[in-house]
Amino acid sequence: HAHASWYALQLSAVLLWWALIKRMTGRHLYSLCSSSVITRPSWLSREALTLLVSHKRQIFLALPAALAAGAFAGQHALVRLLVALVVSLYHLSESSHTNRHGEYPVLYTAWAMVLPASFAHAASMGVAIHFVLSCGIAKCMVG
Repeated sequence: HAHASWYALQLSAVLLWWALIKRMTGRHLYSLCSSSVITRPSWLSREALTLLVSHKRQIFLALPAALAAGAFAGQHALVRLLVALVVSLYHLSESSHTNRHGEYPVLYTAWAMVLPASFAHAASMGVAIHFVLSCGIAKCMVG
């Protein structure tokens, strides 16, 4: 199943990334994503951001659990929706602390996976093309 394959690959990538970070720093990623300045999108209230920050560890730990659920039960639309919501919370929490933007394709693809398989594949390809072209065009414009 196309959905399950993507979730399994993404779970493997997350676990590998986290293991490398733990090995290199001796700390878990969620503990590294702490700063005195936290940015938020204009649509997100301060109260919501404070709530998000107070649950950062749980949100980070929910990511592999959600991806595993997608890998085992990705044929169910409700599971795919749940995974997309968890990925969104993770992305919002992580990027609010680090200002990184490297995981936008994962976020967009997680939402593409909510679609039926025939559409999810095409939407995921669109995400990949958009990301590669955006990066390339930006590099050409900046120099």
